[in-house]
Amino acid sequence: MLAGLLGVALAVTGCGGGGSSSSSASSRPSGTGSETQTAKESERGYQLKLVTADFDPHQAVARPVVLELAVTNVTQETAPNVAVTLDSFNYRSNYLHLAARERPIWLIESGPGPVTTTPLSTEKVAIPGGAQTANVNTWSLGALAPGKTARFVWHVVPLEAGVHLLHFAITPSLGNAKGLQYAEFRAHIASAPPGTYVDPKTGEVVKGTSQSSK
Repeated sequence: MLAGLLGVALAVTGCGGGGSSSSSASSRPSGTGSETQTAKESERGYQLKLVTADFDPHQAVARPVVLELAVTNVTQETAPNVAVTLDSFNYRSNYLHLAARERPIWLIESGPGPVTTTPLSTEKVAIPGGAQTANVNTWSLGALAPGKTARFVWHVVPLEAGVHLLHFAITPSLGNAKGLQYAEFRAHIASAPPGTYVDPKTGEVVKGTSQSSK
């Protein structure tokens, strides 16, 4: 499913190592990792196909949503370290006296990768997922064999009302591979969730105004 995408290219080719992106558009995500994370990556070519891109275009503040991206390796070479970079979870505020200019549009409750172990029997730690890399806005799921699919899932909570663009880039390695695949979602975040009521006939929760209030 490729719902809500703007300007998506369905395939990406590239090479590992320390190559630089051929992209020059300012809205595209930045680099996807450090040199130490790419030291063992080869210089072979890879091709990935975006098979799932799902992010609800209609959201509301404080109502959790899921962002899902899935890519398949459509070549005969194993991609060394498939990664996704997201540069638009935050925005820069010019409001005076802020301790930090970067403010969240979406709060990440959990990200791609294995679930963290529970340190206490009564407490679960919610961090951005075990696939986090040295770059705070990049997640990687390791090597991807030919014909296999890597699935990246984020559970997020919208915090900032308005219309926002969420940019992402997919690479077959962390080495700024040439031919970055990039795209963006457009999401409208409402300041309040839509009204709901329980249908007395079915017992289901229905969006809209309660029949009794009309």
